Amino acid sequence: MNKQIILFRVDGNQIIGFGHVSRCLALAELLRDDFELVFAICEPEAHILNDINKVSHRLVILSHPEDVSDFNNELNPYLTGSEIVILDGYSFTTEYETTVKKHAAAVIAIDDIPSRHFVADGIINFCGAIHSTDYSKEFYTQLYIGLDYIFLRSPFLRSLPTNKSFKDRLLINMGGADPGNATHKIIQQTLDSGFSGEIVVIIGQSYLFKDSLESLIHSNSFIKLKQGLTAQEMFDTMRHCKIAILPPSTVALEYLSTGGLLFLNQTAENQQCIKEYLIKKKLALDYSELAEFIKVNNHSHKVTSGVDSLGAFDGSSLLRVKKLFASLSFSIKMNFRKAVADDVQLVYSWAIDPEVRRFSNSKSEIPWQDHVQWFNKKISDPLCTYFIIEIDNTPVGQIRFDLSEEEQGAYIISYLIDKNWRGKGLGNSVLTKGLQKLIGTCAVKKAIGYVQDFNTASVKAFNHAGFRRIVSLKYPNSSKFELSI
Repeated sequence: MNKQIILFRVDGNQIIGFGHVSRCLALAELLRDDFELVFAICEPEAHILNDINKVSHRLVILSHPEDVSDFNNELNPYLTGSEIVILDGYSFTTEYETTVKKHAAAVIAIDDIPSRHFVADGIINFCGAIHSTDYSKEFYTQLYIGLDYIFLRSPFLRSLPTNKSFKDRLLINMGGADPGNATHKIIQQTLDSGFSGEIVVIIGQSYLFKDSLESLIHSNSFIKLKQGLTAQEMFDTMRHCKIAILPPSTVALEYLSTGGLLFLNQTAENQQCIKEYLIKKKLALDYSELAEFIKVNNHSHKVTSGVDSLGAFDGSSLLRVKKLFASLSFSIKMNFRKAVADDVQLVYSWAIDPEVRRFSNSKSEIPWQDHVQWFNKKISDPLCTYFIIEIDNTPVGQIRFDLSEEEQGAYIISYLIDKNWRGKGLGNSVLTKGLQKLIGTCAVKKAIGYVQDFNTASVKAFNHAGFRRIVSLKYPNSSKFELSI
């Protein structure tokens, strides 16, 4: 069987685009064994092209469009309707995303600025300071926010960070291009502050000020300059640096994954959120505090800072991301069909499953004849919409929507997953895709679900689907989940 295709559409602008490319490369590396990977990018530089070719299975070089319409439709020739498209860049608009969604099976946006309306199926944002209410999005758009969903290039995140007990060594890296030449300024300020250790400076292949930088470094033998490092070389350098001055971007997160004391120097507006988040969580300090830190800690091997980078990651984010895309791949294959009389035995086998009975609001046994009568009534009831869910013609679950007698335009949700398909993260997709199907046939104002509090899988599914959780007065030890459409 052919693998599911993931198409990365990434902004490769040489000034602001390397962070987008780096994120997509990290994700591609993580997913390469399970999916067929295609990269689509406009005229990448040679070193970016080389990095992409190492992880992708196919490459599409796009030309710069003449107008907005051409831009919005640029991926259409490469989409068959079965692909997962990942968008990472600031040039993609709601209109662009809408067009892609019409021609692809699913769309995931990697975003750090919630500044537009999103129609994607999911949004990944490493910044934990973002809240769901910060986003303008469709009800079905799922949010994967914070360091729980972080992915970085190998070897980063493949081991937990450790304490760094060796002699002071300071790392400075202001990004791949550093168009404002913050690197030069920070080196000079660090020298002026009296820092007494070794300084390692990393610049990217697109850095334009190397000659003047080398002149500064020439008279300071304790400054080491490195350029165009591989991920492994970057990792090895970072894990031997006790202190770092970095922009609040992916490179800062890479450094945190190795442990150490991080000072953040913001160089772009889009970095504000992650900066505030890392400082608030006591994972980093503002660059303005560096001079005082050096003054207090100079000639001392014991760092006193009040931050703890060792608690930044729980070690499971890569597994979460892999499971996210595995679930999405299953979700794409889901077919929702109306339940029919011939499904009566199938639904009965689900209803009497001990695990289903354990989580049901009614624990009593279900006689066969009672079930037949109930089922036939439900599938013929105009106030009930009943779907059987299949993947590759195999029944994997059901979802039922009953029009509420208490709230106008509200539908009560009941769903279950076949025992052979549990643990694959399907609950969230069953809810969101089922609601999309319902909305296509009915005027829906609200969706409501009642869940036993100890049913952690369903609680998680409703939470992730964007439902608001309140205490249920209808059933004991339960929660009521509501979603306004």
